Amino acid sequence: MREVEAIYSSSERKARDLAEIISATLSIAPRYLDGLCEIDRTSTGFLEAKDHEATANAFFAHPQVSISGWERATDAQARIAAAIGSVIDETREARAVAVCGHGGVGTLYLCKLKGVAISPDEQQRGMGNYYAFETPSLRLIHGWRPIDD
Repeated sequence: MREVEAIYSSSERKARDLAEIISATLSIAPRYLDGLCEIDRTSTGFLEAKDHEATANAFFAHPQVSISGWERATDAQARIAAAIGSVIDETREARAVAVCGHGGVGTLYLCKLKGVAISPDEQQRGMGNYYAFETPSLRLIHGWRPIDD
């Protein structure tokens, strides 16, 4: 982590919390980008865990469809890819950049990096995971790994 020279994050609470932990460790101020925000789920608001999991699985399984009024996965993926593209453009000289966001955001971008269809199979197992890729090639270094490792 000592190689990280820039931190970007969604402005949402969980992502900001992680960015601030990394920021405190490395003395680097995070930048917040709206394009990195979680999938727009305002149509349903909070869902109990079982309902959320079922809706999220449908979201990833049917990326061209708005599930329960949620943002379509294909639209979210395009938004996220554009935001990460701007991060890459702004940080060309950095050795490493941390991008903090929610798991759904990470899953959508991971599918793009891997060149695979959006799928529930690409979701992280459990919470608190990360993956790494090179820039500007976008070559995946490794897939999901627990951040605790």
